Amino acid sequence: MIRFKLFGYPVTIQWMFWLMCAILGLNALSTPGQAGIIMLAILVGVVLVSILWHELGHALARKKVGSPYSEIVLHGFGGYCTGPGNFTRNQHIFVAFAGPLASFVLGGLVVLLAQSPVGGGMWVQYLIGQALWVNFGWGLMNLLPIYPLDGGQMFSAFMANK
Repeated sequence: MIRFKLFGYPVTIQWMFWLMCAILGLNALSTPGQAGIIMLAILVGVVLVSILWHELGHALARKKVGSPYSEIVLHGFGGYCTGPGNFTRNQHIFVAFAGPLASFVLGGLVVLLAQSPVGGGMWVQYLIGQALWVNFGWGLMNLLPIYPLDGGQMFSAFMANK
C-alpha cells in the first residue's frame, strides 16, 4: 500500500489498483520492444492522475457541503472518497456528481492541450488519446444509474424519501 497526502487529503493506493492498471495495459504490452512498456507507463500515469483528480472532485465537494474530513482510496475498481457527513438529498447528488464533473473538466483541459500549437510526437498523441478516453469515456459510464457508480449514487439519493 502507498499512502500520502494530496492537498491535505489522505490518499491510500491499494495493490489491486496497480493490478487493474496492469490488466488495462495488457494490450499496450502486445506492442513489441520498449514501445509497449512506454505505452503501459503512460496508461498507468493517465489512470492514476485521472482517478485521483476525479476523487479529489468528490473530496472538495464534500468539504463544500460541510464534511470535516475526507479520505481518498484507489483500489481495483477505481477509487472512492469517504469520510463523515450526513448530507441532504441535493448535497449527496452534488457530491456524487462532483467526481464526473472533475473528470470532464480534466478532459476539457486535455482537449485544449491537444489544440495547442505545441505539437508533440506519437507519445504525446497516445497520452492525449488515453486521457480523453479515461476522462470522457469512463466519466460517461460512471454516470450510469448503477450502484456503486456515481450515477447510481445520484439515482439512489434522488429516489430517497428525504
